[in-house]
Amino acid sequence: MKRLLLFLGYGAAALTIPLALALPIKGFPVFLSALGNLGLKIAPWYSGGEVASTLDRGSYQIKVYHPVYPALVGEGEKGFVQLVWQPRSALPPRVQEEIDLNGDGKPDCEVSFSNPPEEAGAPLLTVNPKSPWVSPVHNSPTTSFEGILVERVKDAMYVRIPLKKMGSS
Repeated sequence: MKRLLLFLGYGAAALTIPLALALPIKGFPVFLSALGNLGLKIAPWYSGGEVASTLDRGSYQIKVYHPVYPALVGEGEKGFVQLVWQPRSALPPRVQEEIDLNGDGKPDCEVSFSNPPEEAGAPLLTVNPKSPWVSPVHNSPTTSFEGILVERVKDAMYVRIPLKKMGSS
């Protein structure tokens, strides 16, 4: 009896190895499908939120996202609005644009940044506010994940304009 139990135990262990190797491969599509049905989204302070409008500038486009005010609960006092210039190859070496962030037909800020080639230094961002809720930025090269202001990727330039909530100081 003892020998039979040993044989069954070792046999089950030997069968577990191929099962453990095959299960992730065969079960991954089911896992992805179940995860997709949960309706989870990436937090807007990481992704930039959802696109509010697209400005067509002929050879390139500017995607304007909804404003984001990150906080642990609710909305914070400071936030940002993300802008994406695409394609990067169509941008001039120095970009200077007046942008309407809230869609009211009036420019809320003037954004300017350099579009250096890949081997050159980091682009510098300047934001001149034309609305009280837009915060100024002067020649900032900030590209940290938390405080990204301007970042170049393969064929796009990502810019985050700092904002403050109306009524806050």
